[in-house]
Amino acid sequence: MVAKLLAEPSRVTEVYQRLEQRYQAGQLRHSAYIHWHSILDCIDQPELFQRELLDEGERMCKLRRRTILTGILTEQERLALLYPEQP
Repeated sequence: MVAKLLAEPSRVTEVYQRLEQRYQAGQLRHSAYIHWHSILDCIDQPELFQRELLDEGERMCKLRRRTILTGILTEQERLALLYPEQP
């Protein structure tokens, strides 16, 4: 997802909209909203963006469980990542 967002930064607009919708619907706490917003704001810094999204810390792992990054990958792309072909 990170690579696709970096390759197609216009998709971040959709992610911001999803973030706003979930926040307004009360599905995100303010701290999670701010955290996601700060990550999305650094899309123009690819290394930082990738590092923050892929962080293995407890907080980011928790945020990823209820991710706002839905609809980025096609079903085919998702399956290819989940079940890579074995040589």
